[in-house]
Amino acid sequence: MPVLAPFTAGLRPSNKPIVRGSPGVPKTFPRLEGVLEIRSRNGTVPFRIHTIILQLNTIQHVAVPSSSKLGSNDASRTYRMYENLHYSSVAGSSNMNEEILGMDLPFIISLGKDIISSSRFPRWDASNQHNLSALITYHSKTNSNNLEVVTVKFPIQIKKYDTLPLYRQFNEPITRTVDSTSTQVLCEYSIPNLSIGPKDDLIIYLKICTINPGPDSILKKAKKLKLKKITVELKEILECHEGGLHNQEATLISEIQDFEDLVIPSQGFATQLSLVCPMENNMLEMSTTPITSKLNLNEPSSNFEILPSKIINDIHSGTPISHDSQGFTSIGKLFSIYYELVIKIKMAGKNNNIVISQPITICPYDRITSVNLLKWIMKEYEMSSKQFSLDATQLTETNDNEELNRVMAQACKPPVLYRPNNHRDWTKLGFSESCMNKKKLVYNID
Repeated sequence: MPVLAPFTAGLRPSNKPIVRGSPGVPKTFPRLEGVLEIRSRNGTVPFRIHTIILQLNTIQHVAVPSSSKLGSNDASRTYRMYENLHYSSVAGSSNMNEEILGMDLPFIISLGKDIISSSRFPRWDASNQHNLSALITYHSKTNSNNLEVVTVKFPIQIKKYDTLPLYRQFNEPITRTVDSTSTQVLCEYSIPNLSIGPKDDLIIYLKICTINPGPDSILKKAKKLKLKKITVELKEILECHEGGLHNQEATLISEIQDFEDLVIPSQGFATQLSLVCPMENNMLEMSTTPITSKLNLNEPSSNFEILPSKIINDIHSGTPISHDSQGFTSIGKLFSIYYELVIKIKMAGKNNNIVISQPITICPYDRITSVNLLKWIMKEYEMSSKQFSLDATQLTETNDNEELNRVMAQACKPPVLYRPNNHRDWTKLGFSESCMNKKKLVYNID
């Protein structure tokens, strides 16, 4: 039978989220910031804490169909993203082996660039989850020389904001040229936006030309080239990096335009194609539905609109609602999710077909939602810049997460100990001062 620790541990409730800043945007100082509260299990029995180690773990899981089609191959990996000693009562410290009734341990943990969003991808039975673990070593009550360890885990929801469709790097049009194997057909394509969110339009501009091979006889043949059809596909690719699992892919959307042997003119043929990014999770509609009327508190009979409600049938602990079932680009250590735009141009004749593969970024947020998110990111940047030193600001552009954690720790408050014979500590824990050192407790409510 496991030994019950003489204390309980939990995260302090707060009106602020434990994830601060904007993960994926280094200048906002993305971090975990909170307070670990440790309290005596029955209120009055003191205990002695030896050390407290905090860890941030990322758990990745993926399952792919086996080659025999009778089952699946799955793999799970836990990656230690952070680990550090946050409290110690070893010899030489002022609080060595001190008996306490409780402790408040503030912490700040930097979220590096390699952190991934908490998510779930049902198509591949894949998930990314994070937990904050507190490894608390304490002195046994029966034998003070013996040390025992208890581990408390807290699921953490992390969302990254590094692929918003509004960012400049995704709004610089890409233009490329591809020719057929026969070198008689040339296709120039252009895509104005390389990052899209749910229900966003992906527009592709195409221009198909015949290439002048030189001699007149061949040129006449090239002029008679005919376009049969153009197929555009958006594919989701699961790339497995560990576990010996095979890569998988699925076609999300497929659009076909039939041109019925259209003869390519000498000046070329230009057309425009478009796809709509699929929305597998409609929770974004909660933040994009416009409110056309406002509530007037001075008029009791005022009409106002209520945003449409959403019914959530299946909630997964540690996964944000907006990242549950909605596919998006995710790069991890065990597996990654990529997206690719495939354009197939079918021509008459041999070796005249063209196949184009263009990587595309899928964001969990659409352009409308990104407008509001961008305002919030700017606010996070302003608040974080005031909280941390200039040294931390310079470190945000580097990959030295260990050094950034050291600098951030300087802004973290020291732990608070609640001692059993201290009147102020006694009342701070909510006990009546008149009942101090008595078996019967009376709780104060200020």
